[in-house]
Amino acid sequence: MSFAHRLVSILLVPILAFVLVQTRYPELLNDPVGSVQLYAENVPFLHQYLIDATPSRSETPLVVTAFAHWSHYEKVSKVAVALAELGYPITLITGQIFEDDVKSLHPNITFFPIQGKPDKFSEEEYEELKAYDEGSAEQGLFMMKKALVGGIPDQHNTLQEVFRTHRDRYGAEKPIISLYDAPFAGHHPILLGAPGVTPDASLAISCHPLSLDSDDAYPFYMSTPPASGSNATAIHREANRPENMDYATREVSKAYWQLLENLGATSMNDWHIYHTMSAVPDHLMTMGVPQFEFPRSDLRPNVHYFGAIQSSKKADTQSELPEWWTDVAVAKQDGKKIVAVSQGSLAMDLNELLIPTLEALKDRSDILVVATTVAVEVEDVKDLVIPSNARVAKFVPYNLLLPQVRSPTSHPVFIASNGMLISPD
Repeated sequence: MSFAHRLVSILLVPILAFVLVQTRYPELLNDPVGSVQLYAENVPFLHQYLIDATPSRSETPLVVTAFAHWSHYEKVSKVAVALAELGYPITLITGQIFEDDVKSLHPNITFFPIQGKPDKFSEEEYEELKAYDEGSAEQGLFMMKKALVGGIPDQHNTLQEVFRTHRDRYGAEKPIISLYDAPFAGHHPILLGAPGVTPDASLAISCHPLSLDSDDAYPFYMSTPPASGSNATAIHREANRPENMDYATREVSKAYWQLLENLGATSMNDWHIYHTMSAVPDHLMTMGVPQFEFPRSDLRPNVHYFGAIQSSKKADTQSELPEWWTDVAVAKQDGKKIVAVSQGSLAMDLNELLIPTLEALKDRSDILVVATTVAVEVEDVKDLVIPSNARVAKFVPYNLLLPQVRSPTSHPVFIASNGMLISPD
């Protein structure tokens, strides 16, 4: 095992162990470093590396990168803080709009801005967005091309500057270990053969469901439950063929591969962009649990689940709650089920999920639906009809909402993409 990959093997343990401690053993948070160290020393193959062969955490610099979008930055920054608390010095790369927030996170974290535009969009691109209907497929395609693909050159150049500085300072003495937000595609040119400084180990942090293609599932962008029956594998393989991509995925992927080729990438293929995001890193660190994914017999061994990271005190405040929030507690006291439905920031057409859910459940007096539009202000949704058993806001902190969805005496409730209510009851 190489020096860099030995470090990565040991690095994975603090991340996983720290999150496990946060979630299941909060009493150990008084000494998280000691808890993780104790765990590692009881794993034989880790113990032998920890004795003499591995530098201390304070001597192991890490590069952490977050996409310049709050829902991504907020999660990746928690990973950075967890690692900083374990003693690692962190260079955190993200958009200039988050500079003040990054500088307030932890003394071990140093901010480094992405070159070019301070946000995921330029001022001109924000103006262009206004020409599209809110939440429309056309708007979504524009956003994906401009933010996900258009940001690659600046991201790539920024990473190369950080990696070169690391090499100039440490030479081969300290490996470059890069933990990055999976959609931060500026990592991809160098991981796919473009000239430049390549990290010794790359770990993508995934904030979304698995986007890897599989014989056991439809492509990520289809949002469709797997087929069943003896011919399910053949059905999935056919759906995963490149020529069967939907229009938006094909257009974004075409722009993505053309740009990577222009930047010197040599490992060109016909994967769609969402599969590529999860396929190119050495390890994929998924914020979730296997039970929230469709079963996959062909899941890659470099995919690691590490659950959800506990929210910071700042995120736990009640300041972002809508004025109707007390209605949720009243509904629970009355014995009603709380159904949470969120449209998300990628598939933004409210007619795909949110509106059908409101319509399907409008006559259920035993249910209160809490809906979040995420990418669209509620007042900007044309002809939105909010049933009497529903409450709608652009955003509700899910660390406060989800405990209301489940109670000790009831099962959680899930919403399918067709707006049907699915419950284990």
